[in-house]
Amino acid sequence: MRRFLISLIVIGVIAGGGYAAKRYLGGNGGSQIKTVTVVRGPLKMTVETTGTLTPLISVNVGCEVSGTVGELLADFNAQVKKGDVLAKLRPELFEADLAQAEANVASAKAQAEAAQVEVAKSKRQLEKVERLVERKAATSEELSVGREVLGAAEARLKSAKASIQGAEATRDLAKTKLERSVIYAPMDGIVLSRLIDVGQTVAAALTSPVLFIMAPNLDKMQVHANVSESDIGRVRVGQTSTFTVDAYPEREFKGEVVQVRNNPTTIQGVVTYTVVIEVDNRARLLKPGMTANVTIEVASRDKVLKVANSALRFRPPISAEQLLAVTNDLKWPQADASSPPAPSEAPGAADSAGSSAVLPRMQQVLWVQVGTDWKPVPVVLGITDNRETEVLSGLEEGAVCVTSYQAPERGFSFKEALKNANPGNRSL
Repeated sequence: MRRFLISLIVIGVIAGGGYAAKRYLGGNGGSQIKTVTVVRGPLKMTVETTGTLTPLISVNVGCEVSGTVGELLADFNAQVKKGDVLAKLRPELFEADLAQAEANVASAKAQAEAAQVEVAKSKRQLEKVERLVERKAATSEELSVGREVLGAAEARLKSAKASIQGAEATRDLAKTKLERSVIYAPMDGIVLSRLIDVGQTVAAALTSPVLFIMAPNLDKMQVHANVSESDIGRVRVGQTSTFTVDAYPEREFKGEVVQVRNNPTTIQGVVTYTVVIEVDNRARLLKPGMTANVTIEVASRDKVLKVANSALRFRPPISAEQLLAVTNDLKWPQADASSPPAPSEAPGAADSAGSSAVLPRMQQVLWVQVGTDWKPVPVVLGITDNRETEVLSGLEEGAVCVTSYQAPERGFSFKEALKNANPGNRSL
């Protein structure tokens, strides 16, 4: 039994030593270096933000007169037709004002009739005086008095007629107020909100109070998304969009950008712009006010070279001076002619998403495996989905890039690998 235990210990020591030798001495350091391969495939660049769902059109239904709500004939979510009665104010005061105005019209007409009679009487008197003057039976002074009396009567008649017009205008206003005390639906649609109750007083002295909020329908809705100033240059009308809402976290809704507004919104120094996305809501799942987590597709590529972003973040374990010595004489490649041009290079060029958005194009150094050694390779990069990035030029499919390196206690040395790949650099 003792010999068996000793044999097991010896076998364990041998196995552990073999593993250590493989880890620290074999190859290029084993698990000390992690890599990714440049591959070809589809890539989409997106802008992510949040927004709020709103109806395509919403109308505030107000009241033009002041009064007390006497009757409500529509409530939340009510489907109404144009001209349907939504609410009524108590009509007693309006009816009393109309009756008073009609009485004033009748009084003004009576005064006008009296003035008309007086004018007729003054005309007859003047005609009589004129005949007496012709027969030398009346003086010219009496004729002048007769004319003055007629003129005064005619002036009173004009005043009476003007009073009639004023009284009729007041009556028409009272009638209009009575009619406006009934609130009608301005269109076919749905009542989104009711802001009044029976017995509530509404005052229209300065502004028209809002009683209801209506929308034609909810079959189409909009998402008003807030896009930061750093991303707004990539958003264009016609781009596709997807979003989710908390009510249906596992369901993805689709929309299309229909407007990019120029008016900025600044909150605590952060500038955003409103992007309007139109959404089909015939299923009636979406409701006004929901918060949407929006993803706007600003560019799409079908078959491009791409590399994981972890390779872009890698920095070798050497000093800044050594890094400069290695990369100082690198020549930057030109972008592949077959790759979609950046708008800054070809104004008006459109990507496959159908827009002329400002797409990224940057230069960076990737650390690539060449045989058993590693060397820095300058590349031109394009769009990214925050996980992978397009390689426009500098690398070929299948190239192996470093993503992380952990120095072993002995064995593989990153510096030695760089010296082998760059024998002219003695500063390493």
